[in-house]
Amino acid sequence: MPQFLLSDIELNSIASYLSITPYIYYPVSIAFRSDLFNTGARPKELLTIEKWTYISPLQIELIPLKGNATRYFIESELSENLVFAIINQTEPYQSLSLRQLISITKKILPVDRIETIEKSAIDYLFRYNKVRTLAAAGKTDIQIQEVFGWSTPLMSAAYRSAPIFRTSDFFFDFPYVIINYNGDLLFDQDTSFILYTP
Repeated sequence: MPQFLLSDIELNSIASYLSITPYIYYPVSIAFRSDLFNTGARPKELLTIEKWTYISPLQIELIPLKGNATRYFIESELSENLVFAIINQTEPYQSLSLRQLISITKKILPVDRIETIEKSAIDYLFRYNKVRTLAAAGKTDIQIQEVFGWSTPLMSAAYRSAPIFRTSDFFFDFPYVIINYNGDLLFDQDTSFILYTP
């Protein structure tokens, strides 16, 4: 199947679409995708609730799974579902497994596949997107490294520059899901054509 290189704006549009699109059988899965979009966390980190500590609405800590430095969030960055789970140390997302949540993401993915040169990128597409969104907002690799708790800015550069591909044309259900980094909707005047550039 042919591969098409995704621009950063297209990747952000796909991630944005996934973060706001419900799935009829498991509506709670939208909270999972929203949390991935807003945090750039590894999917498994959202389910490993013992790694999270609620200190106050302005300080929620995550100890990343791979021994990176502690990450910090504010309550408004996280879904109500995840915040409740952190405070009560219970399973989030109605105890759906990571496999179920990723399967749902694949079902609503607006392209056939998302992949890097070596493998599928479905698990980490939100992580790639978060790094690139921060870079587009003017953050340096060192600043991005600090956000993610990495030990080196080389990780930031790797996520920022890795080529990401799709294996089909887009098939968005709604024309208004294409947005730019400011969250502005991108479509033509009569909304009949999606725009891919700001």
